[in-house]
Amino acid sequence: MPTLRPALRPALLPALLAAVVAGCGGGSDSAPDSLAAPDAQQLDGAPCGDCRPGVLSGQAASGQPLADAAVLAVAADGRRVEGRTDAQGRFALGVGSPGTAWLLQVRGQAGGRAVTWHALCRGAEVGTRHVTVTAISELVAAQVLGGRPAELLQAGTLDLLRVDADSLRRAEALAEAVLRPLLDAAGVAAAVDLRVTAFSTDRSGLDLVLELLDVQPHGAQGYRLRHAGQPSDAPDLVLEQAQQLALAAPLPAMAGTAARRAADTLAELEAQLRQWTAWLAPARPDRQQLLAELPAGFRDGGLDASGFVDRVLLRQDPADEGGWRMAGARWSAPRLLAQPAADRALLQWQVSPSAPQAAYSETMWWQRHNGRWQPLGDGAMARVQWRALSVLGPQPLAEAAVRSLPGFRCPTGFDWLPETDLAQRCHLLQPALGGVLDAGRPGDGLFGSLALHWSLSADPALRLQAQGQHSQLLGQPSQGVSQHLALQIDARRVDARARSARLFGAGLPADGVLLVPPPLWAGRPLWPHWALADADGRARDDWQALPLGWCDWAADTAAQRQCQADWATLAPGRSWQLRWLDAQGQTLGEQAVTLPLLPRPQAQLQADPGRWFARWQPTPASDTLAALPALNAVLDDRHAQALALQWPALAPAEAGLLPVEAALTWWRAPWPGAAAPAGSATAEQADGDDGDERVHRRLPAAGADGRPAALHLAVPERSGWRGRWLAARLVVQDSEGRWYLHFLAPNNPR
Repeated sequence: MPTLRPALRPALLPALLAAVVAGCGGGSDSAPDSLAAPDAQQLDGAPCGDCRPGVLSGQAASGQPLADAAVLAVAADGRRVEGRTDAQGRFALGVGSPGTAWLLQVRGQAGGRAVTWHALCRGAEVGTRHVTVTAISELVAAQVLGGRPAELLQAGTLDLLRVDADSLRRAEALAEAVLRPLLDAAGVAAAVDLRVTAFSTDRSGLDLVLELLDVQPHGAQGYRLRHAGQPSDAPDLVLEQAQQLALAAPLPAMAGTAARRAADTLAELEAQLRQWTAWLAPARPDRQQLLAELPAGFRDGGLDASGFVDRVLLRQDPADEGGWRMAGARWSAPRLLAQPAADRALLQWQVSPSAPQAAYSETMWWQRHNGRWQPLGDGAMARVQWRALSVLGPQPLAEAAVRSLPGFRCPTGFDWLPETDLAQRCHLLQPALGGVLDAGRPGDGLFGSLALHWSLSADPALRLQAQGQHSQLLGQPSQGVSQHLALQIDARRVDARARSARLFGAGLPADGVLLVPPPLWAGRPLWPHWALADADGRARDDWQALPLGWCDWAADTAAQRQCQADWATLAPGRSWQLRWLDAQGQTLGEQAVTLPLLPRPQAQLQADPGRWFARWQPTPASDTLAALPALNAVLDDRHAQALALQWPALAPAEAGLLPVEAALTWWRAPWPGAAAPAGSATAEQADGDDGDERVHRRLPAAGADGRPAALHLAVPERSGWRGRWLAARLVVQDSEGRWYLHFLAPNNPR
């Protein structure tokens, strides 16, 4: 971490003095812009020729334009206006009478990575100045507002009365001082206004600065800054608080020759990405051609060159596994993260697979050999990332509400006795129906959402029929939002020696959390990611997410308190450690995994789930899953042997959300009392010791129009088998990379 200084640098004092003396029209320069707008002569930057009265216009860029990005303008008086950028990152929002200060937020993709930048605009600048939204304007806005704008906006604590000419000039002067080594290298003069100066995205001047500058959220309140040309041993500049620019040392120096070299490198690598796009264009890319372009030392996500070509570049999934394929993908939008030598560069770029799959980012080292750049890979054991995940499911009844249900009996205190002990479960005796209604106990996955009827009939068919008819929903379907962190270990991009991994970090058990690879099906992973292991150390379903604040593992009050305190410190930039283990449990290596961002506030999502979650819509005409009793969908005669579903899809109302995943799992088993047919174990079977079969289908998440696709699925019958459970999920992603998952199951049938 750079040394923090207790006072302003002397070089800053003239700029700050000029900002104080300059004044603001209508009274004191410290007066809020929303109370006293300045005269046109007191505005910074040159007027823009294409500005129009009442229109807030500008450009969003992170080096390359932020194309088709979501734009939100929020006024000090509470007005909100939304729009999108064009292909050049430009935007124009009709805000009417400006009057007050505005915050601009732009959410888009830079090199395939989600970014969110903010900028501030005084009322008098609306219709007269061109506002740029960049990593630099983010720092200026954070300095003025006293915190990261995204968090302030979400928390409802945004104070735009802090925005005036003095605060903006002071913040810009501080940002310029920190960035001056990079600005000098790119030839950006001190007279250039960093906030309202229009520029061309041509990798020169201010645009080159944005190409080379990397600004990331850090901790609960701050940022981490670095540039692509700094020495590999130079530490990042860390601001523990967003408004600490005044205390920060400048970024490491960068020679002008290094800046020009970086610009040339980006142009060369962009041309090389176009060449890779051409190689991948055919429906069946040439394997030997692809192999020839990877050097002998290539290593990415645990794969050598041959493995990367076969498992990534030539991947083509069947339609019932999602239809993912790299053939026809476009590689574009490079961002240079580091260039320690002229012939070596760390590059991030965007991969856009064939429609309707969602774009994502790759990050690899590249090396120039004989005048051409070749990818070297990332050198890691596996491709791993945290994903902020929000889940829309049932809103279960609280324990007190379950206890108060008419006729239900619950123990005074729950002991962890065997689950078959009815005395330790909330239940309702139903002698007239020949059975009991079992609501479970706290800690059960269905507690508060579903009560299952258990019949005392000796006839297996009658028991199943009674369960479908008399089980009851207790919670409210699709009314509850839970938040998770999903650790996604790509099942196709992991070192072949790795048999398991343990995750260690604050808030987790001392012995870590175990993750294991999925079973194979026809030589391919049954699920796309490694899964959390059960008590037997096996992956029984496709789930790799930890609930936010998860402390169920804590054995006593002290451990609970420590766990809760650890989770309370959760913030972007926090890291956990993965330890890779071989078949004998020996350590192969370790890998740090950093949290990029958190889920959106739970209250915001729960107040308007239709805005954020895509949903399938079962109807009685298409399937009985929409009807009660809840278990009819998997227990009635139509589903006893075969499964046929036709569900329309409902897109989320929020603009810019893209479908990324659709999946379904159907558990089925032989009828009770019947022996499983010989050879009944199948490649789809996830746990072959109990005779069940789990039929998994990964489905196209989007149609040709890019919207969530309707579900049309038929699974052939299997004589002598019946359904036990059905679960389906549909996932969309926002421009910042967060996932929003809606699931359907008997405890959440609509």
